[in-house]
Amino acid sequence: MASQAAAPGTPRAARRTTISDIPARLDRLPWSRIHTRIVLILGIAFVLDGFEVSVYGSVLGTLVTLWHMGPVQASSLLSIFLVGMFGGAYLFGYLADSLGRKRLFIVTLLIYSLATVASALSWSYGSLALFRLITGFGIGGEYAAVNSAVQEFIPSNRRGFMSGLMPATWDLGTVFASLVTLFALALLPPQIGWRVAFLLGALIAVFVAIVRRRLPESPRWLVSEGREAEAEAITRAFESSAKAEHGLSLLPPPEAATAIETGPRDSFLRHYGRLIRGYPRRVALAWVLNFSQAFPYYAAFSLIPVILIKTYHYEPKMVPLALTILTALGTVGVIAMSWLADAWGRRQSVIASYGMAGLLAIAVGVVASRGALTASLFLILIAVMYFFAFAAAGVVYITTTEIFPTNVRASGIGSAVAFGRIGAMIGPIALTLMLRSGLTLAFVVTGLVLLAGAAMEVVWGIEGRGRSLEQLASGSA
Repeated sequence: MASQAAAPGTPRAARRTTISDIPARLDRLPWSRIHTRIVLILGIAFVLDGFEVSVYGSVLGTLVTLWHMGPVQASSLLSIFLVGMFGGAYLFGYLADSLGRKRLFIVTLLIYSLATVASALSWSYGSLALFRLITGFGIGGEYAAVNSAVQEFIPSNRRGFMSGLMPATWDLGTVFASLVTLFALALLPPQIGWRVAFLLGALIAVFVAIVRRRLPESPRWLVSEGREAEAEAITRAFESSAKAEHGLSLLPPPEAATAIETGPRDSFLRHYGRLIRGYPRRVALAWVLNFSQAFPYYAAFSLIPVILIKTYHYEPKMVPLALTILTALGTVGVIAMSWLADAWGRRQSVIASYGMAGLLAIAVGVVASRGALTASLFLILIAVMYFFAFAAAGVVYITTTEIFPTNVRASGIGSAVAFGRIGAMIGPIALTLMLRSGLTLAFVVTGLVLLAGAAMEVVWGIEGRGRSLEQLASGSA
């Protein structure tokens, strides 16, 4: 390991390059228990996001009755939560790059836990809105800190599948939320049951935060901070564990050492300025892909029930079954496309996911405009559409989390997640307004948004299959 240090008198923001073999040594490791533990413990971020979005929806009816909330108040709490995610993703993305992945993936989870406990103790609409904002703040920070850490630990030959698989656990959070609220509201008085539902999520988060303390800091981040000795110690521990677990006396030889940029920490604005100026195409790609995916993803859980009940006169009690089937097929889509991201390639998987989802959404709109969209055909088309739309929600985290260098990775991820939350806020509102004129406009617009993501990947997509994070970082802007 060698460094090319900055010359004396160099300005504070100057960077230098460190040559290190640690990334290559991490990438050549066989999959081991430590990798599984990291993915499971850090992947709880997606479970908690799914839990938070769904638990609020599940207790909404109770809150509307208890607090006499109007429709605008009821629907705005999800937007408030997403605004919190927007701010948290930006701030904690910067802090995860500046202070380390480990510190932040513990701190953000503790913020989430405290805010969720406070939500359970809310005494009015205003207090609940404030605590939901802070809850979203913590979850947004989770995305930035967790995704950067996971990318930096996973061997390159498994990075696509494992990174894409983690978002599928979002659906586990929704199922858990449904079960929790079902029993809490059925077994307890309404004024207590909704509070218990929130508290259970906080208890899980506290337990996970304690477990996370045992995870190591990212060696890649340590090298980027000039802390080579600490990075070396962690990497050697990983290597020893892998050899013992797999009965190996020697590990495969690593590829050549790579260059990692190091240097002093920047201010918040300077840091993001360096990210945008240094990697404008990658930032634009990550922002558009996240926006295009979140726009229909969050809208699905509010719009499809309305369509089924009002347009096709479904029994309200049958709607959860339809949503469960759609979610199950979507989860299969995430798993399938995440596997293909390693076997087939990132770009092809992203283009196929966004492109097919977009074309199927437009097909729903076209068929509806001709008056030929029966309830059965609607469900079939929607099921196939969300197979690909959910897959897009998985593959977007593969490609947008691996294309930024280590010293701005969390910030790149955070800014993309934040921009995606704008789509999550706009989608349900805009599509609800469009539904007033029928299904055609809403689904054609949804399709065009998804196709915009596919087109962006065609133009500026970066193929990360089989390449190390450092090889990807050395590419052009």
